[in-house]
Amino acid sequence: MVAIMKFAIFSFYTFSFYVGSLYIKNETPNPSNSDQINNPNYTAENVLTVVVALITGFISLIAALPNI
Repeated sequence: MVAIMKFAIFSFYTFSFYVGSLYIKNETPNPSNSDQINNPNYTAENVLTVVVALITGFISLIAALPNI
């Protein structure tokens, strides 16, 4: 069971960074970027911020599961 969880977490990281790299490669515009004039597209900083936010959210959900 532990191996399955570790594989799922690693797969999530891999998929998140893959999609982020496609956004950077294709120069996808970032509508929520506050610096639209100088850098309107997704950057590595944006991708890393989103991945860390998703990880934090998933950890919160996992911590809440035993109390449901």
